[in-house]
Amino acid sequence: MTSLAVGFIAEPVFTALFEPLLSPLGIRPALVPVIAHNIRNPLAGIRANAQMLDREADTDEVVETGADIIDAADRLERWLDALLAYLHPLKLDRRDHVFDDIVEDV
Repeated sequence: MTSLAVGFIAEPVFTALFEPLLSPLGIRPALVPVIAHNIRNPLAGIRANAQMLDREADTDEVVETGADIIDAADRLERWLDALLAYLHPLKLDRRDHVFDDIVEDV
């Protein structure tokens, strides 16, 4: 069995992780990009606020809290990227080309 590596986790692991989450909810793979987009927007706002908090912090506890929020947001972003890569892998359209023709068009 071939394995599609996404980051450092292989396809069978992703299948085991994502199918039990998506199937009971009736989520079709085509909806995942929409869901990911709707999660990413507020996530970006949370991360930006945590960065501002981190910059303006006056105690170590506040700095640590901001760093924890940023780490969690980044972890969720990586998870979303992995989910999208698994469900919608890149499909290359490979064709033979004559290099001179390509350069001539530029």
